[in-house]
Amino acid sequence: MTFWTLSASGAVDSKEDLAEQLRATEGRFIMTSGADVESVAATGTTGKVVSACHWGNLLVWEEGHIQLEVSRKDGSTCHDGQINAIVAEEGELITIGCDGWIRVWDLESISNARATGSESDKSIFHLDPMNEVEVEPGADLKSIAKSKILAEDNNDWYIQDGSGSIWKVDLSFSLSMQKPSRIYRFFNPFSSLNFSISNFNFRCHAGEVTSLTGSRMSSLVLSGGLDGKACIYDINRKVLVNHVQYSSSVTTIRWLPLEVI
Repeated sequence: MTFWTLSASGAVDSKEDLAEQLRATEGRFIMTSGADVESVAATGTTGKVVSACHWGNLLVWEEGHIQLEVSRKDGSTCHDGQINAIVAEEGELITIGCDGWIRVWDLESISNARATGSESDKSIFHLDPMNEVEVEPGADLKSIAKSKILAEDNNDWYIQDGSGSIWKVDLSFSLSMQKPSRIYRFFNPFSSLNFSISNFNFRCHAGEVTSLTGSRMSSLVLSGGLDGKACIYDINRKVLVNHVQYSSSVTTIRWLPLEVI
């Protein structure tokens, strides 16, 4: 990880000013050989940073070094596998992972944490989540964003999973809390699963769409994405006609010409 520090002296009026005042510090993995960091979040005024790791725990950084590792009180990891996104929100730390769970942690406890591990493992801080909800068993949750509706009782969040589905999740954890609901889904009409087209408002790629082109002779649109899918849509009927899965990302896609000059 690289930590960037902006000098407090002088105004930043141009890209050149910004470049002069930025200082980079390489984070060092002292307690571990390394980690796949998918997401980070600042803890607030303490200057500490929390990062994800591929084995499912949280790493707390201070001054470019890992201060401690957060795991659950029973010794299990915070998530079963990679943590894909971390969000700090109003005193809470929200994490999502490839295990299909959303977990909410007390941010202040993590910010002020001191290792509580045994003599043989002094770098561990044990903490259980304040709340948690399973979106779907085994769903590979990739990203999370809060609803932009301005209301005091708005606790809705949107989650994208690795298959292209988008979920609406209520994180109020109240007695009237709604169950997670899938609002968009990548739909394969040739699947053995009997889905009604009316159940889904949108079909999408699991990641960035890299190419999009329309047919000159029909209402078909062809798209390609980093997920390796090429999809054909009928925009008049608003359905996915077919899709092909490749082993590598699709970067460019074109319709073949009707004639060659």
